[in-house]
Amino acid sequence: MNRPLPNSSLDILDTQPERVKNPFSGESIVLPPDALAVLDWLYGLQFLLEEMSGFADHGISKRMRMEMGSEMTEEQVLGDMGTAKGWFLKHEPTAYKILID
Repeated sequence: MNRPLPNSSLDILDTQPERVKNPFSGESIVLPPDALAVLDWLYGLQFLLEEMSGFADHGISKRMRMEMGSEMTEEQVLGDMGTAKGWFLKHEPTAYKILID
């Protein structure tokens, strides 16, 4: 598969498809490596947003937040999350319904 990634800084680390499970519904789906990279990005953004909003305290240090990209504003994080979700809607609509929706 040669699909454009939604962010040029994303790296595809996986070489094989992998089954991913929704922890809430228990449903799962096999994702190709590019979709795994986008999903990891989305989950990282969600983690960062929770930290920024004070919704969750994952116990990470200020230095680690900076390394994760906390110089981003909440609006930028939300925008990137929308970009990641849009990529899934276009390229992996079934996975979107199972893992994100």
